[in-house]
Amino acid sequence: MKNIDNDHDNDAIAFYKAIYMDLKWAKARKSGIYRRKNKEYAVSGDVCFNLRLGKQTNCIDSIIGKDYPDIPDILNRYIQSGLNMSILPKTGALNNAKKGLGFDRMDTFIWALSLYYYKDRDMKALILNNGATLNMGIMNRLTLKDFLDSYNSVYDLCRDLYGISRKLVRRMIESGPKAVTNIDDLKDYVLLAIDFWRERAKTYRKLDGLNEYLPDKSDIIHKKTITGWFEKIKKIRSKSARVR
Repeated sequence: MKNIDNDHDNDAIAFYKAIYMDLKWAKARKSGIYRRKNKEYAVSGDVCFNLRLGKQTNCIDSIIGKDYPDIPDILNRYIQSGLNMSILPKTGALNNAKKGLGFDRMDTFIWALSLYYYKDRDMKALILNNGATLNMGIMNRLTLKDFLDSYNSVYDLCRDLYGISRKLVRRMIESGPKAVTNIDDLKDYVLLAIDFWRERAKTYRKLDGLNEYLPDKSDIIHKKTITGWFEKIKKIRSKSARVR
C-alpha cells in the first residue's frame, strides 16, 4: 500500500482520479474540478481522519500524552494512505467547516452533515456558515449549498465521496456528537477509523488501477494490535501515577 505524503501530491491526485470518475485534476495543482449532475465544482484534497497521535498541540491527539510506546507502524501506514484521503468542495470551504467542527474529527463532520439534510427542521447554517470567513461572498456559500443539495441525503453523499455504507454512516452519526476526552474515547475513535479504511478498501477493490493504493496481505490491520497499544498507554499512565 503506497505511502502518500499529503492530500494534493501526485499520488493523491492519481488516487482521486481513479475513484472519482468525473474528476479532472492536473498534476502539481492543489485543486481540481469535480463534475456532478452537469455542474462543475472546484475541489481540493482532504485527510479524512486527521490523526497526529502524540502531537501535544492537537486536541484529541494529545490525549496519549508525551510518554507512550511507539505508534504501530501499520496504523501510520493507513493514516498516510489513499484510504484516508478524499476530495471536498473548495468553494464555500467545506474543508474548513470540517476542521472547525470538532477539531477536524471525521465522525463529527458526518454528524453535522446529517443535520444539513434534516427534514423536519432547517439546520443548514451549521455547515454553510462554519467554513465561511467574514469576507466570503454569498455566491461561494450558494455554490456549496448547490453541491450539497445535489445529494438526496448524507448517506448519498458519503457513498459518493467516501464509498461507505449506510450502516457505517449511522455509526459515525452516533459517534459524532460525543466528546473524546480520554484514552478509551480515543481508542474507540481510532477503531472507527479502521472500519472506515476497511470499508473503503472493500469498495475500491472493484475499480481498476488502484492495487498499489490498497492494502495487500502485509497491510492487514488488526484491531487487537491497536487495542493492545492503547492498553500499554494506560499501564504506563497507571505506573506513573503510582510513582507520584
